[in-house]
Amino acid sequence: MTVTAAMDAVAGGSGAVAFVPNAETPWAGLIVSAPVDGGLDIFNVDGEALERVTGPRLNSLAVSPGFALRGESLPLIVGVEPSTGSVRGYVLVRSEPTAIEAPLAAIEPNGGAAAVCFIEEAPGHLDIAVLGREARVTTWRIRDTGGDLIGAEQTGSYTLPAPARTCASFQDELYVAGPTLSVTRISAAGTVEARGGPSAEGLTAGMLLGRPVVIAAGGTTGGLAILDGRDLTVLQNVRIVDGMSTPGVEQPASVTMSAESYGGTAYQSGIVAVVDGADNRIRFIARETFARALAPNAGPDSLGG
Repeated sequence: MTVTAAMDAVAGGSGAVAFVPNAETPWAGLIVSAPVDGGLDIFNVDGEALERVTGPRLNSLAVSPGFALRGESLPLIVGVEPSTGSVRGYVLVRSEPTAIEAPLAAIEPNGGAAAVCFIEEAPGHLDIAVLGREARVTTWRIRDTGGDLIGAEQTGSYTLPAPARTCASFQDELYVAGPTLSVTRISAAGTVEARGGPSAEGLTAGMLLGRPVVIAAGGTTGGLAILDGRDLTVLQNVRIVDGMSTPGVEQPASVTMSAESYGGTAYQSGIVAVVDGADNRIRFIARETFARALAPNAGPDSLGG
């Protein structure tokens, strides 16, 4: 498959990526990246770098596009600072755009946090999964309780077969992977339901062609693979080649998928963002294109939610 667009190159290069869609004005949606040099970079859907917010390096991101904070609906960004194992929060101000560090209550799994991923956004709260540095995952509910700090309540804790360093969720299922852990599906009750595919440096999950899938980047294969979200068998190994005016991806290091519309012809069905470890630049591929990798004649209407 070919790249739809490439983001602006930024100092230090891009790391973890998260989407901040705008339901009312899809083409005004934003993309946030945690650059290798630290802080947050904010891009628009055209790939233009709009703002860099200084701060510590974050190795993973989870975003609630409409977090209820002090009576307002504001995007909340949650990330993990790997040097300290701490979880940090930022409020994104769309109109600037910029991000301001949020007073988030302590989220401290035993041994420190290794990574974080989004589980669910619902009215009044955000649910996230936090991978510990040990073989354990904890789940947390973040909400504004009216106090000085944004509240964080632990809602679950599960033991993993081995330490995990990346995660993704879809339909109450959590997918994790690590240096010695192949992609593993965990139920809402914390039970290991399936293991398969390669190990991975980055995971994202969602629906393509009416079936749940996991897209895995990096790991032992160094490539990009689409896995069945149920039994984790490999459905397709993917190579991203040069587009008409955009370079392909040599070393997929992380991957993130959004099913939300970002407007236009290419992105009305969503976007997949891949960070190339060779140059730490973000590439955009239309979500529709990934569906074609599974069924060459598929169109946007068959993508599913």
